[in-house]
Formats: sequence, structure tokens, C-alpha cells
Amino acid sequence: MLLPLAAERHLGGSVVYGLPVGTMAGVALAGSLLFSAAGHRLARRATFVIASTLARAPTSIALAGGLPLPVLVAVTAASGLAAGGINPIIGTLERERVPAGVRARVYGVIGAGAWAGMPLGSLAAGFATEHVGLATTLVVAGGTYLVLTLTPLLGGSREHMSTPRRPTT
Repeated sequence: MLLPLAAERHLGGSVVYGLPVGTMAGVALAGSLLFSAAGHRLARRATFVIASTLARAPTSIALAGGLPLPVLVAVTAASGLAAGGINPIIGTLERERVPAGVRARVYGVIGAGAWAGMPLGSLAAGFATEHVGLATTLVVAGGTYLVLTLTPLLGGSREHMSTPRRPTT
């Protein structure tokens, strides 16, 4: 939501918007392919935390810092590579932990919750940008994302990330 605004204000216009977005998307695809080939050899929790941490916070901080376009593209490429490992881990955990008879309902609720939150996040980001500025909003968003992505290190209910289980049937 904030990248188009940052592109307009700091990167030279909306035409430039496609370069970091396209870079992140293309490299995320490559990251997914790389992860699909080697991900089973990696520790889930550590991989999830590292990938989640690198997937978004660095881009927000780079945008807030007004870094030049080539640096921003490099940061988004690194973020995209990291992002490639997130959804396969989440999908694997869902498959292992959700009984087959309720998967459609559980996956539907998860998806609906995620999609329902997007407009709220956009509204909050727009409000924050208007009242505290783009750079501050980007730093707060990146910092919040960083803190939230580190929560699996606390253990608790996410402790099962380390223990692969056979999928439930």
C-alpha cells in the first residue's frame, strides 16, 4: 500500500513502481523454487523466522530511508528471495496440523481473516501517513513486522514448528 506512494514521492513516479515490485515477485518465485528443492533440509523454525524477518521489514526501512533506486531494488530482491520460503512452511504446517475433514473450513477462515485484514491495514497506513508522514509510517510498519516475525522464537504454541508430523488423514 505504501510502495506506490513512496514511488510517487521519492523514486520519480509511478513508472518506477514496477521495478522493485517486479524484482521482488520474480525473485520470490525463484526463492520458492529454491526452497522447494532444498527446504526439507532446513530447520523449520529458524528458516521461518529468518525468511519472515527478511521478507518485509528491510524493504520498509529502505523506503523510509529514501535509499536510491538501485539499492532499493537490491533490498527488494533479497526480501523476495527470503519470502519464497514462507508459504511452503505455512502450507506444510497446515497440512500436518489440520485434520482432513475440516481443512476446507479452516483454510477458508484463515484466508478470509487475512483478506479481511488487508483493507484495515490500508486504512491505518493511509491515516498514519497523513498524520505522521510516510517515512515514520514505513519505519513503524517495518518495526512492527519485525517484532511480529520474531515471535516464533518465544516458543509456546508455535513450538510444533520444529517437529515434523505425518499429515493427518
